[in-house]
Amino acid sequence: MAYQRRLLRYGPSPDELLESLDERAIAGCRFTLERVGGCGAGQLKLRDAFADRAALTVGTWIACEYADGDRWYLGQIVERVTQSPAGITLQLAGLSQQLQQVFPGGFGVDSDDPPHRYALTDLFSEDPDRALETLDVVERPEDIVRLLLSQYVVSATSITYVPELVENADVMADVASLKFYGEESVSSILKDLALRVQHAAWGVNEAGQFYFLPERSTLLMTCQESVDAVELRESVSHDQIFNRVLLTGGYIYGPLGTARWRANYRQPASIATYGERRIKIWVPWIRTSEDSQQFVREFFDVYAQPTNHFRVTIANPTTCPWPWLGCVRLLDSESNELITAQPERVIVEFDHTPVLTFELGPDDPRKLWPSPPHEERYPRERLSEFDLTDPPSDFGSSSDDESSGLTSTASSSSDDMTTSSGSWSSSEAGSDAGSSAASSSAAESDSGSDSSLVSSSMLISDASSSDMSFDSDSSSELPPPWSGPGSSGGGGSGSGGSGWSGTGSL
Repeated sequence: MAYQRRLLRYGPSPDELLESLDERAIAGCRFTLERVGGCGAGQLKLRDAFADRAALTVGTWIACEYADGDRWYLGQIVERVTQSPAGITLQLAGLSQQLQQVFPGGFGVDSDDPPHRYALTDLFSEDPDRALETLDVVERPEDIVRLLLSQYVVSATSITYVPELVENADVMADVASLKFYGEESVSSILKDLALRVQHAAWGVNEAGQFYFLPERSTLLMTCQESVDAVELRESVSHDQIFNRVLLTGGYIYGPLGTARWRANYRQPASIATYGERRIKIWVPWIRTSEDSQQFVREFFDVYAQPTNHFRVTIANPTTCPWPWLGCVRLLDSESNELITAQPERVIVEFDHTPVLTFELGPDDPRKLWPSPPHEERYPRERLSEFDLTDPPSDFGSSSDDESSGLTSTASSSSDDMTTSSGSWSSSEAGSDAGSSAASSSAAESDSGSDSSLVSSSMLISDASSSDMSFDSDSSSELPPPWSGPGSSGGGGSGSGGSGWSGTGSL
């Protein structure tokens, strides 16, 4: 099909076609297609007169087609800059931006939505807002994605949910219990869920449809140095190697008070080779060892070793290689394979001759998981209007209700703390409560766990738990007060032959 370049303007709805902009466009049409995000940012320059600017309303939609009916991109006008006497520049954004404005769950007071919990097991019966929460039983991260779309996204956005575009990965990832209070966007939640599913692709495509797809091996295009490639560049940097993660999660409520889930993970093989490289990540809905370990294990699979980043530019493509649908293969001048991978993004210069620039290699995790202080959650109070005398029935027996699978290296009550192997103890708890509130995560890793991953998890106690103190003795004859299928029931952080151990100061 010959290249025709059609630029179409739609109304407030992406289904309401208003006009064609073909003849009014000058060189300066470009847009980005992203593996994570789908249709991304774009820019369109027109030669319209200053007086005609009002017709191009912010909030309306632009579609870019290679030829009639062959759409490559859909974006919304988010900014219009007009120059006198003529010249209009339109900044565009894809539909996935709307995922940043949808916030699942709520605080459950007044007109706010109730807290929303997605869980496989019941671990948090002590939550002060337990009677208010909405519960959905899930088995895998993809189940949560489907529920978020049907319960929150479709009604609040212009995004279309097509069930066939949300696919299960070949290997089922673990998920224990995630709870949302209307503080985090669907976009931030999807980053976590996608990483658990072996770095799945997600976003909104050129048709306005949401996708959540596991890694694809379908070959979309082959580019060769000095043949197809107008420009080829490779970079390798240690700047994106991370082999030690301090993961901060949410609050846990129990008989001994309130504690904050924190886990410190190390990848020994990577540290031995490249030295220790740390990153702090905040994921406030993580409160169990299962969810914590699943997240970090997949994180290390991507970032614990150096990665090659390629940038290649080609001209005159005839098809669009959407990066969420398959791979691009790069060859050197002698036909040796350099890399075959899904591009992280494709930058499209959509002028008289289309030009594609591929970027291959994982994005910087510091951009994907920034840690600004305003994302901090605070512990929930038991509000007087909460009627907790008759909590809702849940799946799981009463003996399971108090199990949270906590693991541990203990710490003080400050976020800026020093940790070493140890256990929680309470001077007033006595033998009934037990002398250890946390245990080695060794026993909680299943038989398929990566024994090369080393961690120490910790709880940061709330001020209400002032009778808790750090006990340097890492052994305990009594089970932790929170015990269950995901905990060792023995306290301490000894090796136990498991490959998990405590770490030193942070």
